[in-house]
Amino acid sequence: MQRDSDKYIDLSGKGKEAGAFISTSANINYGTTATLTDMQTLPDQHYRALIETMTQGVVCQDSDGRIIMANPVAQAILGYSFQELWGRTFFELIHDEQDVALNDEQMPIQRILSGEVISSAQAIDILIQMRDATERRISISGSPLRDDTGRITGAIVNIQDVTEQRVLERRTQRALDALLSMAEALIQDTQEEMQSTILPEENRPAPLAEGGVSRRLAELPCRLLDCQRVGIALLDPEKETLRPLIVVGISPEHELHWRNSLQGARLQNFLGDSRLVVRLRAGQVLSLDTSLPIFRDHPSYKMVAPIIKGNQLLGILLLGYGRIQPMHTRNDLAIIQAIARLASLVIEREKARNERDQALIALQNANLELERANKIKHNFVSMVGHEFRTALTGIQGFSEIICERELTLSEIKEFAVDIHSDARRLGRMINDMLDLDRMEAARMELSLGWTDLNAIILDVAARIRSDTTNHMLRLQLANALPILPGDDDKLTQVILNLLKNAIKYSPDGGEIVIMSMVEGNMVHVSVRDNGLGIAPVDLEGIFERYTRADMGNGHLLDGAGLGLPVVREIVQMHGGQVWAESSPGEGSVFHFTIPFTEVR
Repeated sequence: MQRDSDKYIDLSGKGKEAGAFISTSANINYGTTATLTDMQTLPDQHYRALIETMTQGVVCQDSDGRIIMANPVAQAILGYSFQELWGRTFFELIHDEQDVALNDEQMPIQRILSGEVISSAQAIDILIQMRDATERRISISGSPLRDDTGRITGAIVNIQDVTEQRVLERRTQRALDALLSMAEALIQDTQEEMQSTILPEENRPAPLAEGGVSRRLAELPCRLLDCQRVGIALLDPEKETLRPLIVVGISPEHELHWRNSLQGARLQNFLGDSRLVVRLRAGQVLSLDTSLPIFRDHPSYKMVAPIIKGNQLLGILLLGYGRIQPMHTRNDLAIIQAIARLASLVIEREKARNERDQALIALQNANLELERANKIKHNFVSMVGHEFRTALTGIQGFSEIICERELTLSEIKEFAVDIHSDARRLGRMINDMLDLDRMEAARMELSLGWTDLNAIILDVAARIRSDTTNHMLRLQLANALPILPGDDDKLTQVILNLLKNAIKYSPDGGEIVIMSMVEGNMVHVSVRDNGLGIAPVDLEGIFERYTRADMGNGHLLDGAGLGLPVVREIVQMHGGQVWAESSPGEGSVFHFTIPFTEVR
């Protein structure tokens, strides 16, 4: 029988004229035409059969709100038998969904008895205190019952226990809110990351391991699954060891303990069973008891979820629950797996960001090196141009004087000496440049033989003494210096360059000390002057080509800056080392060592 597109069941068994009908639509929207009088006069078997077969809880009340009928589903929901419910006003302990006690006008039963129809779509959630002092969340809908005159004589109410459903809905909403929060964090982090590419390094946002997105990610299980501690650890695919990425705990001490326990732990030792490792790699979430090996001093139940990208295990998501074993539903496990999936995305994003940062650093370094090379090139062109012009000007000027004037033999010899000196100066610069290019291109070869460094020092010192009158050379050579495999010409060039460098940096003259000694399997040679000295900022780069020290007031010493770079290359080709010590105004000491071989 149809009425207003709803289906109705005849409660009286007497047909439509009896006026007793209850809706059985999908939403259990109760009709308003059933009368309490008709229901009370129904044959008992018809009335109870109808109520008891309904799959939702149904409660009938009189005009005073006293219960006069409750089906088995309603009895199970309320936790009382029908005999205990009969004649009682049970909803005195009703609260609204904000856990606030309702007044008489707000109580859904009172509203229905006042003539309001509350459909299932408008159902009201209430809290009822059960006989065991627990509270259950009940959804209430219903319609008033009227007599033939339209007077309200009672109410028929549908009740449904929605406690678990509401818990799931709240958890789902919390999960959605958390995911939205994560999305906002990722967007914010991305914006900060884009901005950081133009910010100085000290103003850039913290990396993943220090907070930001990773901390929010680790805090999700605490908010959604009520766990005490959360850790995300990366797995070294080669060593099978863990490295904590982020740990969120109930205290800094607990966080530190988890970090120390996870750092460097092998995955199999961490789980205590190789079969668990297999299950973890297969994508299973593991539930572990309090005997987890590396956490024995803090026994607690733990959940371990794999963080997987494709077929690769990137790391683990570790949840700690204290001494109470968690009872997770399928939805909880789905949340854990979703967070682990988020972790894999964040980890992959961090790896991509690190690779990008490394590429940016490499690009910045390349740009700096290019700027440095351009600067060196500019300085080189300027220095070489100046040195070549100076030498060529002298050669050209002296040669013109010889050609154009009538000179005595002694004057011609004097000018010839100057021309020869400038020509040798040009030749040395050209040879130094060619030698450096050959050395750096690995085309320079040593002509090795048995070399006596003391003999080379004596020979070079004799030549230098004839070139300077302002400097006194003092030799402190070892009495029994072993011979060593070396190239006499190249090592002669080393000693010559160091002595000329000492003379150049001692423009006012003074003592220059040359020492040789044996240190282990090395011959150690040093050249000390008492000249200008070198500032610490310049000392680091004096062995770089085309570098010259500042004498003060921006004035640079003459030269192309090639002598010391040549010294370094030759010494390193002999397997030795070269370094310098200096203080401005106190002179400098240049050292080099060459390994030797004992000869029997």
